[in-house]
Amino acid sequence: MAKALGVPFEELLQATGILDDYYIEKGREFVAARSDLFSGFVFCGDCKHTMVRKTVPSGGKKYHYLICSTNKAGKGCSPHTFSEDKLKAIVLRVVNDHIELIAQVEQVLDYIA
Repeated sequence: MAKALGVPFEELLQATGILDDYYIEKGREFVAARSDLFSGFVFCGDCKHTMVRKTVPSGGKKYHYLICSTNKAGKGCSPHTFSEDKLKAIVLRVVNDHIELIAQVEQVLDYIA
């Protein structure tokens, strides 16, 4: 499981309250209440319609991708796909960067005060 500043990614997102509809606490871990975490947030660069989740089984595993909804419906556009795991890693990196920036601002403010 990916971690931000030593905290599991899902726990960090849950703590923000942003993803209350997406993650639920089950025992000591957070599990997906919905499998479409990025639904409504990711758009095709060409046709501007939403990207939807597509699951592809391979070698006994399931891989999740985001694919252009227009293409998936057979209404044109090209078959853009993007790995959901790669998108999660990018979001985690951006969250980490923002947390570090906030920590640096706090240090500067403490130094000034």
